[in-house]
Amino acid sequence: MNMTVTMTHAMTVTIITMATARQRAGAGMAIFTYGFANADENFEKADCKIYTLSNYSELVKLAVESGYVSESDLEQLNEWRKSPASWKA
Repeated sequence: MNMTVTMTHAMTVTIITMATARQRAGAGMAIFTYGFANADENFEKADCKIYTLSNYSELVKLAVESGYVSESDLEQLNEWRKSPASWKA
C-alpha cells in the first residue's frame, strides 16, 4: 500500500476517533487538512464538522507567493492532491 494512502487513512481514522469522542460538540479540530475527498466524505458520514487552522490549498498558495514553489509546479501539486495514491511524478 502506498505510504501516503496509509498515512492519510491513519490520520483520518485518528481524527474521526477524536471526533467521535467530541461528538457532543458536533465538531472536531485539527491543525491541517489536505482536503482529500475521502476524508471529507468520512467526516460527513460521521456527522462531524471539522475545523482546521490551515489547509493544503492555502499552503500551496503561500508557497507560490513566496517563491518556494514555482507556478509551473502548481499544476503537479494540484494533480497530486486529487489522487495521491495514483499520482506519478
